[in-house]
Amino acid sequence: MTLSALIRYGCKPYICTSRHISHVFDMRPFDLALTPHFDGAEETQFHLAYMRSNSIAFDADLGMPRWVYIDFVLLQTAVVGFTLPKRLMPPELIAKFAADPELDLSKLEELPISGQTAGLAADGKTWTGVSLFSLSKYLPELKSLGIGTHTRALALKTYRARNFVGITQYDNPAVAIHGKTTKGLFIKQPMVWVHPRTHMTFIYEQEIDFTLDGLAGQEPLEYSFLLRADDLAAKERIAEGLAKGRRYQIVAPFRIVEGSHVFLPIRES
Repeated sequence: MTLSALIRYGCKPYICTSRHISHVFDMRPFDLALTPHFDGAEETQFHLAYMRSNSIAFDADLGMPRWVYIDFVLLQTAVVGFTLPKRLMPPELIAKFAADPELDLSKLEELPISGQTAGLAADGKTWTGVSLFSLSKYLPELKSLGIGTHTRALALKTYRARNFVGITQYDNPAVAIHGKTTKGLFIKQPMVWVHPRTHMTFIYEQEIDFTLDGLAGQEPLEYSFLLRADDLAAKERIAEGLAKGRRYQIVAPFRIVEGSHVFLPIRES
């Protein structure tokens, strides 16, 4: 699972942003040149392809609305990820892109297959993650090469991010991806009350600290207890502990699956 293996496969790194803010980003993360897609008319089809890719990953009702993509992503920050030539994609996946009546696939040789968006918070130092995805379920070879993990690493390097907060679900495989890019993944808020999946969603915080070699995985660490993803009572206890100044770190391997249940190894301090 290496970045070079993804590049050899045919993946190419890209960034979507506005030209007037592009200078703030590292446009050569890990010495790879990002292909820029700015907010001009000539790039419309690629932007539509990104939004379609996002909706394929999250299902149409959870995909990124166009106004969010314009107002939040292009005007304020960037999405970073990988494209893949159409010739390397299975017909099933091409058909899902083609189902968008506004998207003209004849104008694109490559399509975005992953992306990470994050924005700088009002404190000027904390990055907030939004909408990390990949289409690896349609591309199992890329899943084995760590497309999701390397997408996040590529984006974090591009943003020059250090402090990071994000939102995810306890049963989301992305928890393990988040854990590989830090020395400490902590639960900041164990439930998110305005989220439609209130009790299955949490806010995490971390300081970005990783190497490319370390993305393959970390040795399992000792933990205080295993948190089952659907254990509401345990989450309520975590909320009480946080109010008293306790800390709850999700440690390697970050996610354990046993039968139909998902567990997070938690170190309490």
